[in-house]
Amino acid sequence: MSADTPDGPVTYPDVLIDDLPLVELVDLRLAAKSLGMSYEQAIDRYAWQSELNEIGERLLRTYPGELSGIALVESAAKVRIGFKNEVPDEAVTLARTLPVEVELRGRKGFSESELVEVMEDAHDSLRARPEVRQVQGRYDIDTGRITLGVRFNDATAKNRVADLQLPPPANPAISIKLESGIGAQMIPEDRYLRGGGHLKRPGDSRSGCTSGFNLVSVTSVTVRAAASARHCALNTLVYSNHSVQGGSTTISRVAVAANYDLGRLTSGSMITTRTFYSDWQSSRYVDSVGTSPFRGQLICKFGIRTGAGCSTVKLINEFIDDPDGRPVRGLVVMAARITERGDSGGPWYYGGTAWGFHQGTYSPNRLEAKTSAFTPAYLVPTALGAQWKIYRR
Repeated sequence: MSADTPDGPVTYPDVLIDDLPLVELVDLRLAAKSLGMSYEQAIDRYAWQSELNEIGERLLRTYPGELSGIALVESAAKVRIGFKNEVPDEAVTLARTLPVEVELRGRKGFSESELVEVMEDAHDSLRARPEVRQVQGRYDIDTGRITLGVRFNDATAKNRVADLQLPPPANPAISIKLESGIGAQMIPEDRYLRGGGHLKRPGDSRSGCTSGFNLVSVTSVTVRAAASARHCALNTLVYSNHSVQGGSTTISRVAVAANYDLGRLTSGSMITTRTFYSDWQSSRYVDSVGTSPFRGQLICKFGIRTGAGCSTVKLINEFIDDPDGRPVRGLVVMAARITERGDSGGPWYYGGTAWGFHQGTYSPNRLEAKTSAFTPAYLVPTALGAQWKIYRR
């Protein structure tokens, strides 16, 4: 192993073509196939979205209590950005740098961070009720309405929602609606574990899980860990590389998150790297961690069961209780189902940006079909401890 490749070889070199990284062009070709459009259409529609991510991160840093949501609308032809109060002058200036129409909405009366806080407080309040088995939550960034579905321990108690009194939000621009029942059950898309590579029980030939992005300590680069979904993090697992690279090792669970579908694992006898599989036999570096996903954004994934594919963001910050009653918060829900059992824990990415760890399939209510969902990578310090972060170049 040479000094300039401490993580081993990667498939795609650090090359720019028409100012776009080669790895992003590879993802756009995959997106064109996944979304049923031409390569040129995919480039026109999504090649600039990293610019919007940077704007979103900047606005969130500067106006954390004002930003009420960002969405790509009208078939990616328009960006919509909302604010609790007046639209800041800086937002107007930044909007003019984007290559599409931008609609700036002010005086909405609430921020997205407020919606998340009110929703999670209401979730905690409902989960503390002994008659409540599961709670599912979502919010609408256009209206400020939070909808909470409730499943009771007693299956015959469907009409008891009216008995669950929640105090009204302090912000009158935010409302809460309670519903009986939840959407399609959260179904983990695997029974065991893996990540980028393959994770499975020792001696078990079934598919297991997929490993996600590796982790590193914020205090020492020599302290590293593997990671995957919480429901994949069994006591003992076998990690295997793809066939071209080969090699395997036994790893074990160290810790799991209380409120998120994330788990930390040992690295076994292998060297923990800053790379991940973006497709079969294809690896690339993690160069950044996405912190500001927007609705309509294109993101791709890799899973041991279904391989690589792409979809667009439909919902942000959804939550549901898993079948064991443990909260699964912070979910990003995609517009299509492009995953199956066995993909859980695997990487969601775009170019060299780590976006999340695959969670499973999710439906916001009983009428909508299940689609793929992931836990955002930026939640690692919140979920697994402030001493951990995504291992990146």
